[in-house]
Amino acid sequence: MEKSRLVQEFCDQAGVPYLFFTATKGASPVESVAAFFLDLRDSSLPIDRDLVPAESAGRWPDAFRVLAAVLPDSPAVVVLSAWQ
Repeated sequence: MEKSRLVQEFCDQAGVPYLFFTATKGASPVESVAAFFLDLRDSSLPIDRDLVPAESAGRWPDAFRVLAAVLPDSPAVVVLSAWQ
């Protein structure tokens, strides 16, 4: 079983909100952050999906600020994988 599948299984069974994001090799920062926002919005993690921007400027510091803003006050799992 490949590593990412094991991580996905862990997330599914953890019983807490989670985000499992895998960046695409060769994608530009703008494309990567846009994909991150889509995955974040669709995940069980955000306490308020409206806080996740629909558009992205492609800056990871901004993406991490958005992530911090939508984290619940209870335990959660965030997995960021370099590429698939």
